Amino acid sequence: MITFIFMLTPETERLLAERVQTELYAQFPDHHFEAGQADIPEFENTILPLHGTAGDEETPGRVVIPDGDEVQRVKDAFGTILEKMRGWKPS
Repeated sequence: MITFIFMLTPETERLLAERVQTELYAQFPDHHFEAGQADIPEFENTILPLHGTAGDEETPGRVVIPDGDEVQRVKDAFGTILEKMRGWKPS
């Protein structure tokens, strides 16, 4: 399982984050997806894998290098989802 964080634009974050997350889970049920706050323009409309865990008092944190091919498949799917939503307006 890979954990990904994705950011949308400030304008679309509130309306579309849940929908994007739902579509990603439908395609990649073994991964975990979190929506980040879209307050850094360089990261708008991006998805990135997280490479580690913080750990806790009983378990040390660890670094996990995700499979590059799988990361690319998720990035491609994310791009396709965004393209399908381009021009979408709430009814």
